[in-house]
Amino acid sequence: MDHRWPSVSGRFSLCLGGLLLLLWTASLQAHEPQPHALPVPKALKRHIDFWTHIFTAIDGHGGVLHDADDLGVIYHTFGHLPASSHQRQDVIDRQRQHYRLLLSALAGNGGKAGNEDEQRMLALFDSPPSVERLRQASENIRFQRGVRDQFVRGLERSGTYLPVIRRIFKEAKLPNALTWLPLLESSFHPRAYSKAGAAGLWQFTRGTGRIYLTIDEAVDERFDIHRASVAAARLLRDNYARLGTWPLAITAYNHGAWGMLKAVAKLKTKDFGTIVRQYRSPSFGFASRNFYAEFLAVLDVVNRRDHFFPNIKARAPEPTHALKLNAYVALSTLETYLGLDRRDMADWNASLRRSVRETYLRIPKGYILRIPQHLMKQPELRARWAAVPRRLRFKAQLQPRTYRTRRGDTLSAIAARAGVSVRTLARQNRLRPPYRIRAGKVLRLPYHAVTQAQYRVQPGDMLSSIAERVVATVSTLAKLNRLKRPYRLRVGQVLQVPRLDTQTRGYWVFRGETLSSIAKRNGTTVAALAALNDVKPSAVIRAGQILRLPRLQMTSRR
Repeated sequence: MDHRWPSVSGRFSLCLGGLLLLLWTASLQAHEPQPHALPVPKALKRHIDFWTHIFTAIDGHGGVLHDADDLGVIYHTFGHLPASSHQRQDVIDRQRQHYRLLLSALAGNGGKAGNEDEQRMLALFDSPPSVERLRQASENIRFQRGVRDQFVRGLERSGTYLPVIRRIFKEAKLPNALTWLPLLESSFHPRAYSKAGAAGLWQFTRGTGRIYLTIDEAVDERFDIHRASVAAARLLRDNYARLGTWPLAITAYNHGAWGMLKAVAKLKTKDFGTIVRQYRSPSFGFASRNFYAEFLAVLDVVNRRDHFFPNIKARAPEPTHALKLNAYVALSTLETYLGLDRRDMADWNASLRRSVRETYLRIPKGYILRIPQHLMKQPELRARWAAVPRRLRFKAQLQPRTYRTRRGDTLSAIAARAGVSVRTLARQNRLRPPYRIRAGKVLRLPYHAVTQAQYRVQPGDMLSSIAERVVATVSTLAKLNRLKRPYRLRVGQVLQVPRLDTQTRGYWVFRGETLSSIAKRNGTTVAALAALNDVKPSAVIRAGQILRLPRLQMTSRR
């Protein structure tokens, strides 16, 4: 998906392009989406049938050789290709060359078949091909891998997310059919990430995502099912407002509204079948040209899924509590006071980035934390959040870590010392190749690049609050940094701190809990819990007490 338009509503005008484009697009008015069935252009029937075949009949081990323009022309079907990429490509190339020679021979013979293979070849075309069409076809043989197994996994995952998406799209007054778009985009995989950098269930690129979502060092909302679904609904509405038809608006989800407006202006038509057949542009390639046909095939399969996949059952949705944070807070703090493993919380809240998961960067104020309902009741969740001390609730994010460059520094050397790629460091500082830097320039270092056991003192910090934030004791910090009472700190001071504890975690005791109930809830034993906290197994614990819990080797799924 490559959408670069800002969000708009109502009338719009374009400031770029020639006079013809301006005149054409000025006549387009915002269209209110209507909940009707999506149109199926007659010109796309063979294309839809092709994608239906790919989705239902061929898995990832096989594929087909076909004509890139007329998808109904399938030359060869591979049942099971070699696992080795080199061997697989060799098999595909040999078959492609075989059919290329057959088509060339037909063209050289004026389109008349001289044997059974050539007769079979001619029969593949919807109508008798001309000599020129045969020559073109010989250079237009494309391989398409099967995706049946991937499609099945997407159908299974769909049940987890469709209730949320359908509610959002209903509120946006969008056709219900559009809720199946993630099956085409990501196979309903919430953590999908493409080679082009598109991410999440809805496969937003970074550029498009920043128009509709928050993407920064702490949060990437492309991985938030709720926020990303709202963003997708807005994008689709914006596309429809600019283009006026669903075939164009849905194709714009892949190709961009600007690109589709150019196609409409060039051909002076909104007829999608005409645009698919006649529009030529370097950027309007196979994926964009076929995106709408693929989606219609998805809907076809979904509507007949009991026929194609009679034994497939969609997973049930997992209800969650939503807790809106009214302050900046570290994940380690939530881990202690909510009583949940940080790895589980990161799994349930996929938009939290590595810098939050693995350092002390704070979760932003206003973030909606989601916790499965079966883990605790809403009143307990709210009570636990209310118990977080004021000193651990912050009004702002941690100040960025920086590095002032020196004479002789190179970006590659700085990146190597920081443990990140040159590209990551360059993007953090908006640098472009050839990445020339001057002495004295202050660079921002990604938080996940500074996971050394250090902490820079922020305004308002006390040693006790720092100790609680980094899951350590005051005495441990004092000993590490050779501090003496009364532990006076200065802003900007760098303290040595323990790395994030991978063996134990803090746990705030809720009213009515006992060592036995806490041990059972967290997959450990009373004896282990008592030994870790230097108490007797029969000890009485009090509400508000902070215990240490052993951290499970694998994330819990209570």
